[in-house]
Amino acid sequence: NKRHFTLLISFEQKLMIVKTMLEGFIEYELVAHHLKDSLETLTELTGKTISEKALDTVFKEFCVGK
Repeated sequence: NKRHFTLLISFEQKLMIVKTMLEGFIEYELVAHHLKDSLETLTELTGKTISEKALDTVFKEFCVGK
């Protein structure tokens, strides 16, 4: 439906922002913020939530040098 389509477009745009950030040098905190924003859009689309503990685990393993 239209709501899902709008959320998918928003999710794609947010991921493109993250992709652009990763192509250059940027502080990982800023990238993490945008990734979290993308995940929130995805959870709104799927109806499933991601706990703070799960997010902490993902970002704990996040390495800017990779």
